[in-house]
Amino acid sequence: MSKDDLARATAAASKFVETRVKSDERVGVLVFNGARLVVRQDFTDDRVKLEQAIVEVAGEATGGGTGNGLAGIQQAIAILTPVEGKKALVYLSAGRGFVEDPQLQMAIFAAVKGEVAIYRVDARGEVSGSVGR
Repeated sequence: MSKDDLARATAAASKFVETRVKSDERVGVLVFNGARLVVRQDFTDDRVKLEQAIVEVAGEATGGGTGNGLAGIQQAIAILTPVEGKKALVYLSAGRGFVEDPQLQMAIFAAVKGEVAIYRVDARGEVSGSVGR
């Protein structure tokens, strides 16, 4: 994701946390670096910590990396599934969707089974609907 795309996507993530996440909900910030998923902020209801983590991610533009975002989503679903109750995953993207393939269908099935709603926020700041709720 380019620096400009990342700046727009992280601004959208901040707005998402501010406007769509309820005060009693816990949120985490996870980053997929193209090879593995990294937890930048463990799940918390502290909005200051969340904003700090989002700002830190914004300062780490990858210059348009070519990582497999679907692999990152699958890793996040695996981490979230054992957590009790409904969960939400906000995926920041460069505005390009996934090609329909069996791996995507397996990820969607795992999200539904694990009660993980997935929201895609693209670099233009648009938020897609959820899967898994």
